[in-house]
Amino acid sequence: MSHNKLLYQDINEMLAELNAKDRGRYFICTCPECEHQEAFIYKNNMNFIQCNRENSCGERFILTYEEKEAEVFYSTEEEKSKGLSVKQAKQLDEFTKLMNHVIHNMESDTLDNGYRGLSRSTTTPFIADFSNPEGVKFMFEYANGLLPKDYANNHWMCQRNLVLPLFGEDGRIDRILLRSSINTSIEPKEIQLVVNPSNDARDFFVDIPEEAKTIVIGEAILDSLSFREIDETVGVMALTGSRKYRTLCNYIKENPEKFQNKRFLVAMDDDIAGYKASKEIVSCLEEIHADYQIFIYPETCKDGNDFLVKEKEKFHRYFQFFDKKFDTNSRNYIDIKKSTQHVVICDSRLDALSFRSVNSECGVMVLQGEDKADFKEPIQKLMLNRELRDKTFVLAMPHSLAGHEETNKMIVFLEKMNLEYKVFEYPDDALSPIRYSLDDHKSFEKSVNQQLFKKENQMRKVQYER
Repeated sequence: MSHNKLLYQDINEMLAELNAKDRGRYFICTCPECEHQEAFIYKNNMNFIQCNRENSCGERFILTYEEKEAEVFYSTEEEKSKGLSVKQAKQLDEFTKLMNHVIHNMESDTLDNGYRGLSRSTTTPFIADFSNPEGVKFMFEYANGLLPKDYANNHWMCQRNLVLPLFGEDGRIDRILLRSSINTSIEPKEIQLVVNPSNDARDFFVDIPEEAKTIVIGEAILDSLSFREIDETVGVMALTGSRKYRTLCNYIKENPEKFQNKRFLVAMDDDIAGYKASKEIVSCLEEIHADYQIFIYPETCKDGNDFLVKEKEKFHRYFQFFDKKFDTNSRNYIDIKKSTQHVVICDSRLDALSFRSVNSECGVMVLQGEDKADFKEPIQKLMLNRELRDKTFVLAMPHSLAGHEETNKMIVFLEKMNLEYKVFEYPDDALSPIRYSLDDHKSFEKSVNQQLFKKENQMRKVQYER
């Protein structure tokens, strides 16, 4: 039996990404396929994970690592499930005070000179620079008793001088992310440690000023802060890994009063993992009837910080463009890059994200809000630049009377324009692509790959009858 392969930087990243819980001889984890917390990894074979839901999933994966000899530093649920002792509570308070002091009062050439394109005013509430290995050692000594191991004498860990604390609702630190400006080639680039063993430590960042109109949700805090570098008034939320969207979504749904009159700019990475997270986050936002846009990157950039570092002025223009889209009630989602071979035309943004969560190279076209009236105009505008002549359109409308009528109109128009197209075929009872994706993701993924991306299934005009 062949198995899919997953690549991680090292074992620590894998355990963190899959929300591993220590169960003695094995870890119980989130299944990469069905995303239920019912997959297991035996400690004597850290290269294999299997979902325990045999009847509905049962998927198996080979786990591979770029760093094969890394020591396991991941803090598991065994530590988190314990209550805080009086000593630990006092130590956590002192550790939080230390971190706040370093953030707000210590000099840092790295941060003063603009770390990853971010000014000191942007990074000040979020990044502490302990400057050198001796400073990091002091930090670890301060946290001794909160961490699962003594890292103070670990040279590899003490090179990670940049500390990004993640605060809980009570103002105390739950988790820290460690990076390095001392050794920029150190791998992995980021390590996470849980420092509050009393609860399920928060695994996302949130900083939303009361006056903020727009909240940016990024895949990493540096990505979200890149938007604040462009507009200091935005609120920021950020994951600590593309698969760690559940607690953020729960936080949004459980605290609707915090998000009244707010609008969201969903800015996950431009890759499959990013679009999978976007699909879940957008579904959550639609559940609470929030106003949102999906941010679009140029072909040369994959995330917010990458965009800021490479093309800051262009990044600023892109942000202004989405700001205007909010103000004009434009809710379309059109992302067609020069390298795109297939453009999926959908009825909803969730439909579009379901395709991109299978293959991120899909171009998408969704018209919503005031733009809903006519899909012809944007196609004609793009035709002026000859950007669509070498592309194939995939019509993926809902299985409804209105959806079938819209499909027939599009076929007439595309044939008139002499453009290649195909109607995406999926079960009638699925009703829509997003419904198909949610009900049977494995079959949906197979359908997308077979109909759109396999060479033996070349696109062609087909007869459409409903």
